[in-house]
Amino acid sequence: MSGASSSSSRATCCRSCAPAWTADVTDRLANLRDVGGLPVRGGGTIRAGVLLRSDAPYGGDAAPGLAVWPPRTVVDLRAPDEAPGRHPLEEAHGATIIALPLHNAAGISAMRDLPEGDRAFHRIYGAMLGSGALLGRIATIVADEPGPVLLHCAAGKDRTGVSVAVLLSAVGVERAAILEDYTATAANMPGVIARIRVAFGAHPEFDIDTILRERPDLLAASPTGLAAALDAADEQYGGTAGLLLDTGLDAAVLERLRARLVAA
Repeated sequence: MSGASSSSSRATCCRSCAPAWTADVTDRLANLRDVGGLPVRGGGTIRAGVLLRSDAPYGGDAAPGLAVWPPRTVVDLRAPDEAPGRHPLEEAHGATIIALPLHNAAGISAMRDLPEGDRAFHRIYGAMLGSGALLGRIATIVADEPGPVLLHCAAGKDRTGVSVAVLLSAVGVERAAILEDYTATAANMPGVIARIRVAFGAHPEFDIDTILRERPDLLAASPTGLAAALDAADEQYGGTAGLLLDTGLDAAVLERLRARLVAA
């Protein structure tokens, strides 16, 4: 895709900034799902096998029990210092990796500046919606690149959750279904935390036990925070489709996105 960052360039920039890798994480993905089947207003559902979401893959992961695996295109929303080396899905399966860091304020130093509880997610998710041009690039990838397309960040909760919610809302998925899909992450967080603990060890910015001790609220799902972000998009742009169009996405891309995602 034009303008997309390759994993090889990411690997080059990350050799010096990557966390120390304590071990391969050999469990399978903890927060993976296909968003197919969600209901669309006016009829239809999201087509299965097109858009996947997950936490970060690691080297040595077992194949998940998913009908459509591996993905052909992967959008990695992590910051470079969260993504050491070559992406494992490129290495193992030849997937095309597109690095699009969304909201780089990850890590312990950033979390200490956030308000408590849902107010933190109001701020974080609102800031992500301010990255409309980047969200438009994600929409274009899902509309046009070979699939299945996987969106992931570190936990598959915040950056992935907002990105997926924007896409689903833009093609008409019912709000309650979007929030239900987002909230499904809550039950998967113990597995996500265990994977991060093994992958990053006691890295000073990503020590999961420090986060659990100081800010456990940030490891929770916040449907209230996501709903507030979607409400803000409704008020300012008439919805996330309007947000994407306002930041320069061509209406034809939005139509292709809908055609790809929505099954009658």
